[in-house]
Amino acid sequence: MLNFADIPSQKQPMNVDDGPSMSAGMYQLIGLTPETSKYHLTQKEIDELKVTWGRDYSEDDYMALEQQFHDMQSSYVINDPIAISNAKIICKMTLKMNKFLDIDDVESVSKISR
Repeated sequence: MLNFADIPSQKQPMNVDDGPSMSAGMYQLIGLTPETSKYHLTQKEIDELKVTWGRDYSEDDYMALEQQFHDMQSSYVINDPIAISNAKIICKMTLKMNKFLDIDDVESVSKISR
């Protein structure tokens, strides 16, 4: 898991990622490399995010998911595999709900919240 204390707050423009590709047996984001990462992520961190959360997220989405998961671990006891899986699902659902709220799609938010 990423250590947020190691990530500089300085932001730089990033390329849009187009999906996954295979490199050295690990998934990585197309368009996101250590050179294009606005959070100065290493290739190992990029690969870990892809494996942990899946392939359909932007760099900002990955960082939001990681921050929410870190916050949940700080607030609750999340040690066993089932609790970890459930926490990740909650993080993903929260991210999706927020995206639907941003575009005022209340119907989709309602479906997800059930």
